[in-house]
Amino acid sequence: MAQECQDASAVANSLSKACVAMLAMGCIFAGLGCERLQQARECRRLSQAVNPALENIQKAYGHAARDPKTYLDAAKRYEQLSAKLVTLKFSKQELYPAVTDYASLLESGAAQARLIAGILERKDQNALEAKRREFAAISTRERTAVQRLNALCSER
Repeated sequence: MAQECQDASAVANSLSKACVAMLAMGCIFAGLGCERLQQARECRRLSQAVNPALENIQKAYGHAARDPKTYLDAAKRYEQLSAKLVTLKFSKQELYPAVTDYASLLESGAAQARLIAGILERKDQNALEAKRREFAAISTRERTAVQRLNALCSER
């Protein structure tokens, strides 16, 4: 009987150690899972800030008159979005430079839109074509910045 109690105690002790080890592993994996969940929430918050704002800009100006007022209003919206992005907080430090770069591109787009508004007021066709090319270059850089943000948000 004493031997059976010792055996039962040894088994319980071994199981206890195994349970502690499994619990520790579970906590480690849960911590990693929580980190991924936090990152997913932060990326979703970033997406929820950017996508509707850009969709609204596209919807409002996609078929609008190409006049100074339209470009000035678009510039204002780009600046508002940029200001909103730089206030977001992230647990993944690598997101900060990417978001800052994206916000900077929005500011560049706003500056170009303001310049185009002035050019339209002066009715300077040559300057207008040059600015449109610059604006297209910013759009290309914006696509690259979005790809970078997407890559950071999808890293495992």
